[in-house]
Amino acid sequence: MKFKEVINVEARTEPLVDSMDHNLRCSLWDILMVMIFERYFHAKKENQETLPAWETFFDQIYQDFLKLPLDDRPPDYNDMKLDIQKWFYKNDHEFTYAFLQFMSEAYQPIGDKFTFQKHCNFVLEREFADRRFIDGEIMKIKVQRRS
Repeated sequence: MKFKEVINVEARTEPLVDSMDHNLRCSLWDILMVMIFERYFHAKKENQETLPAWETFFDQIYQDFLKLPLDDRPPDYNDMKLDIQKWFYKNDHEFTYAFLQFMSEAYQPIGDKFTFQKHCNFVLEREFADRRFIDGEIMKIKVQRRS
């Protein structure tokens, strides 16, 4: 008996087309947590030299992506992370894909955007989504039904 049969998990046969389920959204958020938010937390704890780049990065999220005034950004890291997480979960799939694209582009000065894209593609493929990073852009792809 296969493990997925033991835990009663069905493999998805229909692709996620123009949609995003809870599993996909959670997995993508986890990538953001590990590759971005946790790195900021550790930089703040250990290496004060990189903080200006990180602060600018988070300002970009509020100002350039969310289109909010910078004084709406919570001063506390945990509150800021929860605020962004709330936006990430409450909006539709198009917002989420646009946010991933933005994060990939804005992330470049402080991390490896290609590794970020690679991790996103792994999850997008695993969850049978109709999007992938291709040449640095989130693109809609044609996904065939699994048999």
